[in-house]
Parts: sequence; C-alpha cells; structure tokens
Amino acid sequence: MFTPFFVGVDVAKHTLEACKLVDGKHRCRKFDNSPFGFRSLLNWIQESTHEQPVHLAMEATGRYHLALAHFAWANQLHVHVLNPQRLKHYAKSQPRRPKTD
Repeated sequence: MFTPFFVGVDVAKHTLEACKLVDGKHRCRKFDNSPFGFRSLLNWIQESTHEQPVHLAMEATGRYHLALAHFAWANQLHVHVLNPQRLKHYAKSQPRRPKTD
C-alpha cells in the first residue's frame, strides 16, 4: 500500500501556485488558472506520484477555486477545500518568531 502524496495549491484569480514534497525537497511551480493550467498541473503532479493516491489541498477563495476543485475531483484526486480563517488561526498558533537582526 502506498502512502498518500500531498500537493498544496494557492489559488488566485489568474494563477495557481502549487507545491509538492519530493525526496524531502519542496518543488513549487506556477500554472494558469484555466483548463490548460489544470491539465499542466495534473501532469506535473503525476510525474512524482508513482501510483500513490493524491490529495490536493486549497483554500476556499470565493469562486476562483471551484473549477480546479471540480477538475481534480473528476480526475480521481482527493480534494480538500480548506477554510481560510482556520488556516490563519492555525498559523498564528504556531510558535514562530520573526528574525529581527
């Protein structure tokens, strides 16, 4: 059984910025927020998955995330649409301090 493969996507009106973790390194890339960009994103993801189940996570961004969510679901990806408020509060709860020197 394969472990899941996770991809995070930051959705904007015209672009998608996706990141995946491959061999312990972050790989990030930008795509158009269009059907052509969705297909390019799917091909980019499939380069690294090796038959693993793919989980695609994105913030709910008004209507801009909907087309990608439907496309990913239609292509058998596990889609997670996250509440931006919950993400914001989670980030605030993490013990990180800014570097001030």
